[in-house]
Amino acid sequence: MQKSELGLSNPIDMVYHIQPWMTVSLLPLAIIMEGTEIAASEYGFRFTDTNDTLYMWGRVMFGAVLAFFMEVSEYLVVCYTSSLTFSIAGVAKEIMTLSLAVYVYNEHLSTINLMGLVLCIIGITFHVVLKAMHPPKPLQQPISLSPAEGYQKVPLLSDMDGEEQEIYSR
Repeated sequence: MQKSELGLSNPIDMVYHIQPWMTVSLLPLAIIMEGTEIAASEYGFRFTDTNDTLYMWGRVMFGAVLAFFMEVSEYLVVCYTSSLTFSIAGVAKEIMTLSLAVYVYNEHLSTINLMGLVLCIIGITFHVVLKAMHPPKPLQQPISLSPAEGYQKVPLLSDMDGEEQEIYSR
């Protein structure tokens, strides 16, 4: 993300370069773990009805579009905030997943799980309150993403608030 000379200053460029490697690493696992069962089932390639085929491909495409936008938003969160904020956003996503599991599937949380959930919510609340009370200083120059003006390097990790330092330098 910090090497604009490699053409990775845009989230779409990052997706273009990262997705083939993600596919190469995950496809063998998917084939080993689910390949035969999915290929031989009527939900895989043995459809008996065209509506089932369209429904399945619609669900796959919806998941693909959702994953694409999630990856782009993750890139932007890391570029414009800190890795700590990105990590806390991941914890908030997991809390939402747990909440949906309890609400939709009537899952039951044990006492220790409920205490952990409350602790996570308190930690996220403290982080948001502290960030609101002590906002980071604005950048000295506006960020340019236009090729005509020349790309301006935006550090992945900033030391604006003293929490983190940039780990990459030329």
